Amino acid sequence: MSGSDAYSVLSQTDLDSFRRVCDAIRHDVETQSTTAIPSDVIASLLTTGTLAYRAVAQEEKRALNVFAKDAEVTPTAVVVTVSAMLRAVDLNSFDLAMWFTGAPAGPSQ
Repeated sequence: MSGSDAYSVLSQTDLDSFRRVCDAIRHDVETQSTTAIPSDVIASLLTTGTLAYRAVAQEEKRALNVFAKDAEVTPTAVVVTVSAMLRAVDLNSFDLAMWFTGAPAGPSQ
């Protein structure tokens, strides 16, 4: 089943369930009760989001919003997350600086 076929079999209930999971995670973060958030869910969200963003931005050249419209993401949250992602793929800030100027600008910038 191709990716586009997969979306045709997803029901509105499936998409609503995904949004509820995201809302639950956001609530746990806002209330500082994150111990119940499964680590594999966080890894799946970061992995899938990262791969999808790269594919759309580089292959389609489509500008995307990096964050949901109602999200209040702090600079600290971004730096903590990006730093962990860079370490996970064995990159450093110098490597990031070389790539930074080549990234397409998104609507949220």
